[in-house]
Amino acid sequence: MPDEEKTEKATPKRKAEAREKGQVARSQDFSMAVLMMATAALLTIQGPRVAALLLSNMREFLGGLPARNFGIPEAVGLLKKSAVLVGLVVGPLAAGVMITALLAGVVQVGFKFTPKALEFNPDKFNPVSGMKRIFNVRGIMRMLFSAAKLAVMALVLWLTLRGKFGVLLNLSRVDIPVAATVMLDSVLRLLWVVASVLMVLGIGDLVYQKWQHARDLRMTKQEVKDEQKNAEGDPLIKGRIRQAQKRMARMRMMQEVPKADVVITNPTHAAVALRYDQEVMAAPRVVAKGWNETALRIREIAGENGVPIYEDPPLARGLCRAVDVGDEVPVKFYQAVAAVLSHVYRMTGKFPAGAGGGRGR
Repeated sequence: MPDEEKTEKATPKRKAEAREKGQVARSQDFSMAVLMMATAALLTIQGPRVAALLLSNMREFLGGLPARNFGIPEAVGLLKKSAVLVGLVVGPLAAGVMITALLAGVVQVGFKFTPKALEFNPDKFNPVSGMKRIFNVRGIMRMLFSAAKLAVMALVLWLTLRGKFGVLLNLSRVDIPVAATVMLDSVLRLLWVVASVLMVLGIGDLVYQKWQHARDLRMTKQEVKDEQKNAEGDPLIKGRIRQAQKRMARMRMMQEVPKADVVITNPTHAAVALRYDQEVMAAPRVVAKGWNETALRIREIAGENGVPIYEDPPLARGLCRAVDVGDEVPVKFYQAVAAVLSHVYRMTGKFPAGAGGGRGR
């Protein structure tokens, strides 16, 4: 039997599990484009200052070198000074690039630490699995896309630099400040062009990665049903829980029957127990009701506790259908219920709680 086709969108649970494993839609091309953009922007802002700093230190070094008695102490001092210079030049740029790299990842997949993605997985080092990942339809498509990307980048570089080759080759004949300015301008122009092209390719790749990721996470209809079943619980267990809840509710209801003023019956198919306390109730309240076996049990408890039983089939059926346990009797039943209670009070000589004559029970 062939495997069921995966046609259903991934559920939130499936997506969360994939994210815990580090399976997210991420584009390396988009991240590289963002890094290139950040590098170009930082060099555009800091480039002149960095160039001036480098030229100043180069003049100082080259100008003072012949007059120095260059030994080990001087070499150590030069190394320290060079390290400080490199830190001043490279430090801000490196910090900016690192922050941008983090932001590029957060923009794509959000921020969440997933330790499962860092766990050791032997399959990652399995050469057979690696070959399978490379030599499949998706791997071949990625290789073709990378080749096309390299071809596009080579064309862009050639179009950008084709008019600059003569100028760049003649930089050795001009002064160092002029050469540095030309080099900086050329590098910045090249960076912006490459970053722009990479950004276009990266956005396209990011869209594709998200589409492919959603496709990979798709589920079969049976998987969706199984997940819903697991989330909601086993129907058998849920049924048992409902039965237990019904039994407990029935027991609580039966405990209220001895406190009733009257039980109205069908006479055997329905039974409704009413209680009336003038001090706290605006109308008589249904404390128990039921059909068939439940009705019979209500009659038995009422008989055991001396609660009057009054046969009125239409009223018993109407109250059973219209009123829930714990609710007061609706207005449309007032007259019929009042007649029943008056009859019961006359026959038993008992009065509702809160009445002037007290309750003789």
